Amino acid sequence: IAPSFLRDLDAEFLCAGRGKANGSSADILSRRIVENIMSAANRKLFIFCAHGDADDVFDWRESERFIQKLVFREPNLFRFSRITNGDHRLATNICDIYDE
Repeated sequence: IAPSFLRDLDAEFLCAGRGKANGSSADILSRRIVENIMSAANRKLFIFCAHGDADDVFDWRESERFIQKLVFREPNLFRFSRITNGDHRLATNICDIYDE
């Protein structure tokens, strides 16, 4: 999830013209995934998110925050793994990620 997407989502859906957000991107997206997408598919989907803590493009904390919201809604379906020294592409860590 790109940072610009989350900023746009916050601006469009959360501020509602009042100048400040009354929720979070993670709240909206987690609700849509759990309630809308999984319900429409009539099945549960496991989501694993790996994010490098050396990512210079997107802060790993955003991914962790998003997955934490999902875990709150469906505890056994979502998992986050912070990859130590992992960069944006995680290319040097891919075998460890696959093993996990």
